[in-house]
Formats: sequence, structure tokens, C-alpha cells
Amino acid sequence: MSLNAINNIGDFIVKVFIILLAICILFLLKHYLPKYFETKASNQATKEDIGEITTIIENIKNDLLAKSEELKAELNRKNQHIISLNETERQAFLNYNNALWSSVSYYNRISLNDYDESNIEKIKEVIIKYEDLLLIKNIADAELTLFFENEDFIKLNGEIQMILICLAHNLSSTIIKKESLTRKLIIMLKGSNEPAEVYHEMHKGLKKIMDEFYDERKKLNEEIHILWQSLKPVVLKRLSDIANS
Repeated sequence: MSLNAINNIGDFIVKVFIILLAICILFLLKHYLPKYFETKASNQATKEDIGEITTIIENIKNDLLAKSEELKAELNRKNQHIISLNETERQAFLNYNNALWSSVSYYNRISLNDYDESNIEKIKEVIIKYEDLLLIKNIADAELTLFFENEDFIKLNGEIQMILICLAHNLSSTIIKKESLTRKLIIMLKGSNEPAEVYHEMHKGLKKIMDEFYDERKKLNEEIHILWQSLKPVVLKRLSDIANS
């Protein structure tokens, strides 16, 4: 329920209380005053009788006003709760967006040209870093689904997630291919009388592996951006709904 709807309900209930107060006063005027004039002469009513009627009316009025204030306070608490939920959901969308593009951006900055057996630990660090970013993305997904269960979003985000996993596979398989080829050619060098030819084959093979890596990365990136063009309007519409609620 939106804040405007809750405020409208609150205004309506306050008006109802005012109407009830008026009805109560009319009821007293109708039922007490005739009896009062029946039992008393027109100018002989005592101050005590008038005070009693006045006290009853004031008590009813004060009671209704007190309940009205309690209701306003309760509505205010609900308003604050909704505001808090809306802000949390908005932050969840921001976390999701940051997690998605942080993982994509990091992957696109990876260069494997300088990695070989001599710096294998650096290669492992790259893989671990990307896996950590995917974990953050998964956490952001889980946080967002607490608030947002749109079918289009779930479908499109699921496809994006599969591409991010394919990127991870492309990275790890490329490293394995590069490492395997390097070891193979090192063995060939030991028994070769023509090391220049072996180096040529190594360079040719490594270039093929790297070209395949970058081509696959480019293709998967294009797929992510196409999916995002469909996903972005869904996200922006929900953020607009939150801002207007």
C-alpha cells in the first residue's frame, strides 16, 4: 500500500471520528435536554446539571480526540516502515547494478598475454578475484528477490548470470590450454634440433588460444548488453514506482 493511500485512509478515519463526535453531541441534546426541561422549570436548572452535561460531552470529545491521535501515530509508524522498505529495495537495485557491471568490467580488463608458468600465482589471483565478484553478484540477486519478483526480470537476469558463468569458463579453459601448450612445447624444445621452429609453433599456438579467448569474450559481452537493453526498462520502471509510492 502506498503512502498516499495510507494518508487518505487516515484522513477518512479522522473525518469519521468528527462525525461520530457530532452524532454523540446531537444524541445528548436530543435525549438529555428534553428530560432536563421536563424536570426543571425553564430558568431553574442548576449549575450542577449543566456542568454534568458539559462534562459528558467533553469526555466524549476528549476520548475521540485521543483515539484520533493514536490512529495518526500508528499511520505515521506505518508510513515510516514503508519508506524504510522502499529505500532498502532501492538500495538493493543499486547493489545489483554495481555487482553486475563490476564483474563485467573486471573481466573485460583481464589480459592473459603476460601470464605463463613463471607467474601462475597471478593467474590464480585473477580467477579468484572474478569468482569473488560473481559471489557478490549472487548475493545482490538474492537480496533483490526479497522485494522484486518480476517474471521478466528473473528470466533476463538468469540469462545474464549464465553468460557470466560462461565468461568464467572461458577464462579458466584458456589458462588451462595455454599452460598445457607451454608444457608440451617445453618438452619438444628439449629434444629438438630446430628450436626456432618450436618457438614459432609455440607462438602460433598461443596466438590461436588468445584469439579464441578474446573473440569469445567479445561475443558474450555483446549478449550481455543486448539482454541489459531489455532488462533496463524493467528496473527503471520499478525504481519509478518506488519513487512515486
